[in-house]
Amino acid sequence: MTHKVAVDVDVRSILSTCVIRHNPPPLDSSPIFPHARAAWLGGSVARGAATPTSDLDIVVLTADDPVHRRSLHYSGWPVELFVHTDASMHKYFASDIARRQPSLPRMVGEALLLRDQDGDGQRWGQTARQVLSDGPAPLTQAELDDARYTITDLIDDLDGNPPPIETAAIAALLWQHVLTLSHRVEAVERHWDGYRSDDSEDSTPHG
Repeated sequence: MTHKVAVDVDVRSILSTCVIRHNPPPLDSSPIFPHARAAWLGGSVARGAATPTSDLDIVVLTADDPVHRRSLHYSGWPVELFVHTDASMHKYFASDIARRQPSLPRMVGEALLLRDQDGDGQRWGQTARQVLSDGPAPLTQAELDDARYTITDLIDDLDGNPPPIETAAIAALLWQHVLTLSHRVEAVERHWDGYRSDDSEDSTPHG
């Protein structure tokens, strides 16, 4: 049994008042962000891929709170809050698209909308889903050439028969670069790095 059962019963009612109360509730029952404009529950829980060790990844859109990440516990759940403004949402969407790892668009586009005070929750959700649907831009020739040069250089280093410890380090680095290149080549078909609609990989932290 995973946490998904608890989410159906608990999270919507707990978080609909927005957005998670301090822990423990008897000591302070006031919402952390009472004026949040929107909030999304993303990550593996929202995708129905939660495990007993999953946490609640919650993106909070505010008017002017400092952009930050906060960790806490509530009702037995580890919680990660990612606090954003419109300006920071634009910034991180753009940077995610540029690095071909749509962490924040995934968190918002595949999320359960918990609160939407002014319609921006729906608007950002639609924007995120469009980003995911569009996929990344193909690699430029310069990027491909640079990746090939790095991989070739590492292979040449291995051909030099370095000491075992150095061989292991080079091999690990080579594997990383080959895997990264193979993922980025998927961009030719407009696929995000390792992206599937049911991708269970947790989103990268922002804030």
